[in-house]
Amino acid sequence: MPDVYIAMGQTAENVATSHGISRAEQDLWAVQSQNRAEAAISSGFYAREITPYTRKDGTVVERDDSPRAGVTLEAVSALEPVFRKEGTVTAGMPARSTMAPPPWWS
Repeated sequence: MPDVYIAMGQTAENVATSHGISRAEQDLWAVQSQNRAEAAISSGFYAREITPYTRKDGTVVERDDSPRAGVTLEAVSALEPVFRKEGTVTAGMPARSTMAPPPWWS
């Protein structure tokens, strides 16, 4: 029986290839999406959806580790592909709940 599991990163590579989505387009989308999410959180847009969590040591966690502040196109463009040697998907393009759907999903 063949292995039917395909990692999400490999799936992203497959989708980019089959739809002709360039690395530059992916980088730009990732940065714009990250920055929009950061702005929405900072403005309080998601305030009712983000619930603080108190750890056993009493530390209150009020913010996730993403989106990261100050993400730039230059920084994302410098990242190496993760899933294929000649691929286009990098660690700067994670599928997170803070990211909007890509434009080709319309």
